[in-house]
Amino acid sequence: LAVGGADQVPAALFDGFAYVALGHLHGPQAFRQGRIRYSGSPLKYSFSEEKHNKGVLLVEFDQNGVATATALPLHPLHDVRSIEGRLDELLLAAQADVHSDDYLLVRLTDDHAILDPMGKLRAVYPNVLQMEKPQLYRDEAQPLMSAARLRRDEFSLFSDFFEQVSGQPMTPAQRTAMQDVVNNVLKREA
Repeated sequence: LAVGGADQVPAALFDGFAYVALGHLHGPQAFRQGRIRYSGSPLKYSFSEEKHNKGVLLVEFDQNGVATATALPLHPLHDVRSIEGRLDELLLAAQADVHSDDYLLVRLTDDHAILDPMGKLRAVYPNVLQMEKPQLYRDEAQPLMSAARLRRDEFSLFSDFFEQVSGQPMTPAQRTAMQDVVNNVLKREA
C-alpha cells in the first residue's frame, strides 16, 4: 500500500541535511548510512509485528552533524504475541505464564468442537484478542475442510458437547440412550 507519492521521492533530495527523520513505518528503516530514517512504530499494532523489537532512537548532534544514534528499547506493560496448542495444554501452561496478561492471538490445535473456548481462555489469559482453530478447517487431502466433513452427525456433535461440559466421555449406557434419542428425533423429521 502506498499513500501519496512518498515512495517516489529520491533520497538525494535530502543531501543538504545532516539528519532526516521521517514518519513511521511499522518497522524502522535507515538509508544513506543511517542519515535518513523511518522511526518505526513505538508499539506493536498487529500480530504480524510480534517478533519486532520496538523502541525509539536517541539522536545526538555535534557541530558537524549526527554524532550518535542510539536505539532505546521500549517495554510495554503488555506484549503482543501468539500461543498455540490444545486448549487443555494452554490452560495448564497459563498457571506458570508470568506474562499471561499479554495481548494474545491463540491458535487452538484441537480438532473437535469445544464449548466456549474463548471464555475458558479469558479466565486465565484476560487479554485474548483473537482466537483461531485452524485444525477445524484442515484435512490432510485438502487445505480446507470439505462441506461433508463440516456437517457432522448429531450424535458426534452431542458427544463432543457432552465431553466438554462433563470433562469425560459418555458411558456405554449413556451412548446407547443418546443414540436412541437421536434416532427417534431423526425418524420424526423424516
